[in-house]
Amino acid sequence: ATLVRELPTSFDSAFFDVVTCTETIEHLSDELLTQVIAEMRRLVRPGGIVLFTTPNDEDLELAMTYCPFCEAEFHKVQHVRKFTADSLRALLESHGFDVLFCQNINFHEFQRYPELSPAREVNWRLLREWLVGKKDRFFDRRFPREFPHARDFQRRATAGPHLSAIVTPRV
Repeated sequence: ATLVRELPTSFDSAFFDVVTCTETIEHLSDELLTQVIAEMRRLVRPGGIVLFTTPNDEDLELAMTYCPFCEAEFHKVQHVRKFTADSLRALLESHGFDVLFCQNINFHEFQRYPELSPAREVNWRLLREWLVGKKDRFFDRRFPREFPHARDFQRRATAGPHLSAIVTPRV
């Protein structure tokens, strides 16, 4: 993993197969947002992917705070913009990307697989979840589907508080 601190980067064009931009674009000014997305497009090879994540349709007003010393009001974690699936898709398409996937998602669903062990109390719900996951992963290996149509992914891709967009440079 490489952390980028200034633009343009020193990497050659089309250097990476995968580029990630995690929980960043909501912090960027208009000018910097354009520069960052253009740099990501420059860095990813044709056929490669860029993964963006950002809060989904965040109500910025709810997180505003006031500093009594400088008398400024600002977002508590410095978000300056919000995105919906439609606005994120439009932004990325306008920068020369084809959008493979863009939806609000619950990342916690991808962080857990139920574990069955003698030490854990097993109930019917946990057993069913474990069996369905095993079945989906078996069929995904045996009869692969193109992303994002894999059975295990579709089952886990439930609506949640974040947006995820996976894009590839338009040729």
